[in-house]
This record gives sequence, structure tokens and C-alpha cells, in this order.
Amino acid sequence: MMYSIEQIAKTAHLVHITYCKHIGSLTQPEWSEVSPSHKNVVYSSINKIIKGELKSVEDSHDAFVKYKYSQGWRFSETYSLENKTNPRLVAFERLSLEQRIKESLFFECVKSFI
Repeated sequence: MMYSIEQIAKTAHLVHITYCKHIGSLTQPEWSEVSPSHKNVVYSSINKIIKGELKSVEDSHDAFVKYKYSQGWRFSETYSLENKTNPRLVAFERLSLEQRIKESLFFECVKSFI
């Protein structure tokens, strides 16, 4: 592979937070401020996309939801890092159009490096 996982992660994250800012979702920090544990989740997702283990944006979202629930997160209408609540902890087809676009941008950005 010509690019490192770190380079792919930084690029995908930048696309992700840029879109978030434009839709008024200011929940995402700059890459330099992302916790090491969250970076590891991003690296894992990227590796699974590259290896073909996550074949679609729906697969990627399902893996995200499973992981979050395994870490004690739960569904809520509002996002809270402190309370571990997230409105995205639903099936992909139940996400709003904006959220489906956000998920797709991350997935396709990673795939563009393959």
C-alpha cells in the first residue's frame, strides 16, 4: 500500500469533520485532539475496509454500532461523550439523509485509497 493507515485516517477524518461542520454538527475534534482509543477504532475500520471485511457503508455502520454498544454506549436523541449516548446507534436505513451521507463519505474516502 502506498499510503499509511495514519494518512488515510487523517484524510477520512478531515472529510468527516468538514461535512459535520457544514451540517451544524460540531461534535468532532480535530485529528490531533482525537483520543488514542478513538484513533484505534478508526484504524480498525480502515483496515477492515481495505481488507474487504466491510464491503459496504452499511457493513461499516453496523460494525460501528456493534462496537459502540460493546463499549457501553446507548441510543439517545442527543450525542453526549460524557453520558455515552449517540443518535447514530440505529440501523443504517434509519439514519437521517445527512448521517447516511456522512457515513458514505468516510467509507468512500477510505476506499479511494485502495
